[in-house]
Amino acid sequence: MPEADIRWSAEPTTEGYAVTLTSDRFVRAAWLSLDGNEHFEDNYFDLLPGVGRTVGVSTKLSRDEFDRLLRITHLQQTR
Repeated sequence: MPEADIRWSAEPTTEGYAVTLTSDRFVRAAWLSLDGNEHFEDNYFDLLPGVGRTVGVSTKLSRDEFDRLLRITHLQQTR
């Protein structure tokens, strides 16, 4: 099965960032990670093709650090 093309964007919030993800294919059990003690309001979720999913992230990281450290992983990558 071809790899999903997951795209993301982030907007600043009072608590950190709101990350919106989209994919061209079904993605099973996507999860987000950063290096540190950040809190994701939701994690381990499925992405449907063409349907955006927004997740709030509580962090004090600068935008540059956030963009550099954010990792998006999903179940298909763990095989």
